[in-house]
Formats: sequence, C-alpha cells, structure tokens
Amino acid sequence: METAPASLSAPHASLLAALGWDHSASLAFPARAATFATTAVLPFLPAPAALLAAGPLYRHQALALSHHRAGRDVVLATGTGSGKTRVFHLAAAALLGEHPLAQVLAA
Repeated sequence: METAPASLSAPHASLLAALGWDHSASLAFPARAATFATTAVLPFLPAPAALLAAGPLYRHQALALSHHRAGRDVVLATGTGSGKTRVFHLAAAALLGEHPLAQVLAA
C-alpha cells in the first residue's frame, strides 16, 4: 500500500522545484530507546579526552570511538542531538593527548 509523501518544508520544496525534482516518498522510522555503553566496551581515552568523556556515552558513540582508536576512518550519521559532535571532540582530544603537535581541522 503506497501512501502520499509527507509535505516538505517550504525551503526544501523550493530547492526540489528549482532542481526540477519531485518528492515521491518519505521514510519515517520509529523512535528507539537510548542504549548506553557499558564500561566493558568503552575505549581507552588518554587525557584530556578522558576528562571530556565524563558521563555516560551512547553505545554508538563508544563504538565510533573504538573504531577511531583502532585507526579506522569513521562516518557517524545519526539524528540531531545524538552526540556526533561529542564523538568528534573526544576523538580530537584523544589525538591531541597522544600527539600534542597534531592539528585538528574542523570545517
């Protein structure tokens, strides 16, 4: 069963119209309860990152930091207010804690 697409905000509708695109579908995902990381899965973070990590981390934050600490590239795509900036700050602080002359570029 198909449903009519949800209406878009005026700026989004204008952008699509300017591009000659049609909005044909919207996806909505149900909210889920937050899942916090246990201390067993928290990655080691050197100072000063350890100080910034005070307080609970969401499971996806701990996982992203674990991948970063293992030298992997990380892309974190989550909803607004879910802690993407905190992951960036913790990863940057960990890098600077281990390599004081390193530089972090934020754009």
